[in-house]
Amino acid sequence: MSRRLKIAIGRASILAPLAIVIDVLGLGVICLAEFLTAFIEAMPVVNVSLQMRRLQHQNPQRQWHPNNHYDIEGSSVVVVHCDIIVTERHWAHRLQRAKLPERHRTTVLRNIPDLIAHLVRA
Repeated sequence: MSRRLKIAIGRASILAPLAIVIDVLGLGVICLAEFLTAFIEAMPVVNVSLQMRRLQHQNPQRQWHPNNHYDIEGSSVVVVHCDIIVTERHWAHRLQRAKLPERHRTTVLRNIPDLIAHLVRA
């Protein structure tokens, strides 16, 4: 199964139930946008992943690589559930730019020596 097909199936698996909920609640277009924003923000890992993807897409000079998806998904879980994340400068910058570490009270470090220094200070 191709990656694009997997992504399409994943999106469809979320959109179909959402369409039912939206219909049952009788939400209009403006309410729909507010509902979807609140719905995504209620799932912190999904929200972090979407923010990281949004920031990655904002830079047209930055090429996507297959590992980017793994970096985003892994970082999304760590930022939400851990106290410290050590990641590449690129992703550290994206996380800081979206103010995600502050929101989830996570320290973002860019290399192992910084982690060692942080642990020594603690």
